[in-house]
Amino acid sequence: MTQLAEQRYGNDVEYLPNKGKSFVICLNRPKVPPGNPLQPLRFLVFDLENAAVVFQDSLENADINWLDNTRFAVR
Repeated sequence: MTQLAEQRYGNDVEYLPNKGKSFVICLNRPKVPPGNPLQPLRFLVFDLENAAVVFQDSLENADINWLDNTRFAVR
């Protein structure tokens, strides 16, 4: 999982496991040039039990967090 996230996003990856440690959100917030008001958020959700990416997306000016063991919110 770590290798996959770093291949996609580089070395600046943050990992947010759910409480059950069965899924991990791997996220990256690339640096933006000064004066750019849009902060990108790139992320994927990795299923540790099945060793698979179950969701991925890229948004601007967003934040992500776990709601419970299987649901996450992007705002």
